[in-house]
Amino acid sequence: MQLPSQISDLIKSTPDPNVPAEKIKKQKKQRIILITLAAIAVLLVFLILILFLASQTSRKTSKTIQESDPKKALEKSQKEKEEASRSATEAAKPLNRLQKAFDEIIGSNSLKKNLTINSSGLAEIAYVISSTDGTFIIKTSYENFADFATKVFNISDVQKLSISSYTTKFVDQYGQPNQVALKLEITRETNDKVNWAVKKYAYKDYPTILTTHQINSNLSKDYENLLKSLKS
Repeated sequence: MQLPSQISDLIKSTPDPNVPAEKIKKQKKQRIILITLAAIAVLLVFLILILFLASQTSRKTSKTIQESDPKKALEKSQKEKEEASRSATEAAKPLNRLQKAFDEIIGSNSLKKNLTINSSGLAEIAYVISSTDGTFIIKTSYENFADFATKVFNISDVQKLSISSYTTKFVDQYGQPNQVALKLEITRETNDKVNWAVKKYAYKDYPTILTTHQINSNLSKDYENLLKSLKS
């Protein structure tokens, strides 16, 4: 490692015979001090570099030991399996599966009003349809019901499905949906007979297929218009 040029010049320089001895002595002391400081600086830099390299080597060695330790690797693998098993168990719970169906069909939890499964196997869902168009509300309620029936009865605990759809067409003084637009229900026994791939858009058949079929009286005219449009 090279010394700074100023220090190097001081070391190489020879005493000037015309300079007083006292001044020469002072210059020698300055040279010694500068040389000493430069040496200390070089040593400090060298020491810091050694410590840094030692720290990096230690980390790599420790990581290699951990990764190559069969016992620790086995413990890590078992822990990961246990966590995966717990996650699978949680996902398999009936209410979590019902929530998953809701997420896939409705999408937003902000539209959810109720989501439960009781001990008798009744799955109840209540949600909001953001629309004031009566015909759209009826058709959407039917189509969503068909999608729910297809998924929810895959949950063995569910024996009956009850879905209430609310709508922004009917709100209270605070703008909150406060009236059920449609209430639709079906039992597992009846659902097993239905081919929803065919019946999903057969709107006129819902009243005869479902166990319960209730439409808000304020949607009666919209329902009539929907049936008329199907005939034309």
